[in-house]
Amino acid sequence: MANKMIYIAGALTALTPEKYQQLTKFYESLGEVCQQAGFDAFIPHTHGGKDHGSDQETIAYIRRCCCLAVSLSYLVVAYVGERSTGVGRELQLAEHAKKPIITLGEASKFSAGHVTEMIDGDSGILREIKFT
Repeated sequence: MANKMIYIAGALTALTPEKYQQLTKFYESLGEVCQQAGFDAFIPHTHGGKDHGSDQETIAYIRRCCCLAVSLSYLVVAYVGERSTGVGRELQLAEHAKKPIITLGEASKFSAGHVTEMIDGDSGILREIKFT
């Protein structure tokens, strides 16, 4: 029997190269935690993104893969500490597919209003994890 998959959502665009590197390492570490718990992890930047081309055909393929992965996932874990329309769309897809969602981000960003009310306190969110 195949493992259940957890989709890891997080900002990938409009980041400095340093922030991109920091966050992709963070997403990969979340994926490792999922794997240690017996789940498969779908981490979008490892299946496409900046490093895999920017032509329209590649972008459309990546979008289809991510949408399919959200729909097939058991759970979506989303880092919401950086504003991202892509993460918003992934959360919308997850909610529409009735997937449980866990959001995580820095407590200071939640309290400062950096995380939109469309996410912060959403009744469809299974759990919010706020860290320092």
